[in-house]
Amino acid sequence: MIRLLMHFMGDGSIYPLVGSTKPSAYNNQNTHLRKQFISHLSIVFGDVSLCARENLSSLARAHVKVPKWIAYVLAHFYPDARFGQSRSRLPGIVFSLPRELKIEAIRTLADDDGSVQELCIRFVSGSCLLLEDIRQLILQLVQEDDKLSEPQKRTLERSLSSVKKQRNWYRLDLGFHMFEWYRRNIGFSHPEKAHEIEFRLKAASRTTELDALARDHLILCELARGRRTALEIARAHYIREEYVHESLRYLVGLGRVNRFGKLLSRKKAAAQWALTEEGKAWIQTLDLVNLVRSKGLMRKVLPKGDYMRYRWLKPSTQLEARTTLERLNDGRQN
Repeated sequence: MIRLLMHFMGDGSIYPLVGSTKPSAYNNQNTHLRKQFISHLSIVFGDVSLCARENLSSLARAHVKVPKWIAYVLAHFYPDARFGQSRSRLPGIVFSLPRELKIEAIRTLADDDGSVQELCIRFVSGSCLLLEDIRQLILQLVQEDDKLSEPQKRTLERSLSSVKKQRNWYRLDLGFHMFEWYRRNIGFSHPEKAHEIEFRLKAASRTTELDALARDHLILCELARGRRTALEIARAHYIREEYVHESLRYLVGLGRVNRFGKLLSRKKAAAQWALTEEGKAWIQTLDLVNLVRSKGLMRKVLPKGDYMRYRWLKPSTQLEARTTLERLNDGRQN
């Protein structure tokens, strides 16, 4: 029952008043979530006569209409619940439910109205009050978690933003410090969102293992293999997209990569990139750098500074350093 309540709070329209002629419906445009809604409905009420419509044209949105009596039952179980796109609010009883049901409530709303961004898990809604309630519910779960120390609880609380208005809707962000806790305690039942949070966590760990030189080399090699967007490269190697973009901007400034357009209906991650001739030659140089680094000889090339300085050397100095690299490598092989 709590799942159905959250479905209607998220992407549903429900009119429980007697005499109302407006139909109650679930309006999420994701096919998986509409099937999930029908499954949750059948668990509670058994076989129910439904009117389900797929999105067959741009003029008609996909939806699942439910019988009027279901709206009456929900209103009876949760008399103080408020429904409506801009005025939804959780009933007071939700805050006194067992921990497992609180988790189920948050997970269901996250499946409907949550998304995994690069640095946050974001809930969006037309109702500020609903997001305030969800924020309070998450804070309760953090405080009830016996596995957390007090400093850890304070860190998680600081990572939970206040509800903020953005155009005609509101958002609630759970910062990156909450990712692992959220995945372990709440998670998503939506498979794509569950995979996304796993990817973000792994990418954060993987990114710290790569320095700037290693990222440059990896990105250039991927472009040579035919990948064209930062998103494709990030996904292939579990690297955070912002670091891929940072390296691409640096490589463009040096003339080793060109940007040549965007994929339609996508944002920053869909900008397309291609290698220049200088970029192709730079791959060979970085191959040599990595080889010399692996043998512990890089300090002989840059004795006065860290080997990371090689990335910022002027072309003339790089040429001199490359000569030293080749000599060191040839000498080590002999």
